[in-house]
Amino acid sequence: MQHLGEEVARLGLELACIVAVSPNGTIGVTSAEPPYAQSLPWDVPEDLANFQRVTKHCALIMGRKTFLSLPRLLKGRIHIVLSSTSNWASELSSTELQEDDEGTAIWPATADTLAYHLTQLARHHPQRPRTVFVIGGSAVFAQFAEFCTRWYITIVNWQRGEGDMFKEVHYCLPPASLFQQEMEVVHNGPWMRSRGKGNVEYVFLKIERRASAAENAPTALGGTDAAYGLPKEKEKQD
Repeated sequence: MQHLGEEVARLGLELACIVAVSPNGTIGVTSAEPPYAQSLPWDVPEDLANFQRVTKHCALIMGRKTFLSLPRLLKGRIHIVLSSTSNWASELSSTELQEDDEGTAIWPATADTLAYHLTQLARHHPQRPRTVFVIGGSAVFAQFAEFCTRWYITIVNWQRGEGDMFKEVHYCLPPASLFQQEMEVVHNGPWMRSRGKGNVEYVFLKIERRASAAENAPTALGGTDAAYGLPKEKEKQD
């Protein structure tokens, strides 16, 4: 992975991260009951619609568990599924591995084959999507964060209730290297209330790397010492 940034630039691709996260860094949960399914702990249909809009006709990099948690394949997107072994892909049928007319495809990958898949994407794929989105889970975000030039972040003002029972809570804490880069918040808010269950509040953020003004750390994310904190104006309101 150490030369991934150079390879992406050479191929003319761009890596971006897209994630929905609570103020304490939660990005997902594993249910307390079999079959221990992974899911989002909140219901924010507006965030799902934003994900569909932003990633349309793009390639997605995800871990195997994230892929298996999807309710269905995401139409018009190439699913590059990372795993430490490719054996799990043997469970997929030839039909599932074949790209459909809308450009939906599954590309099983390992760390050793990722460069090959990116080359196929950049040079030989008919759609030639230029942006590749990293969509999780936690370990995949940690691996790719330093190579991403853009982050699309939805902060969901969700807190775990006393009666919420989970086998595991999954976190995505921003690595220090992300905030050592020169960043710019290019979109921040406004806060809105979801029409989904619980009517939780959420806000869309977008940050990008830039070549100047290193002092502009993404304070809208709670500063460099926090996880994904609430934007400052929200803290003041509380």
